[in-house]
Amino acid sequence: MDNHERTIVIFNRGVPDRLIWQPRLHHWYYVNKARGTLPKRYEGLDLLQIYDASGR
Repeated sequence: MDNHERTIVIFNRGVPDRLIWQPRLHHWYYVNKARGTLPKRYEGLDLLQIYDASGR
């Protein structure tokens, strides 16, 4: 079961096979973007693209 399937199960009031990993990157992203200290692999990406790149 992937995170998308787990989310659907939860919305249908079911019980997923395990907890969903949901990072909260807002503060980290905006602080590092303002400082110019985002890791190279995330430069030029917006926050949603970084979530997608995390592969979770």
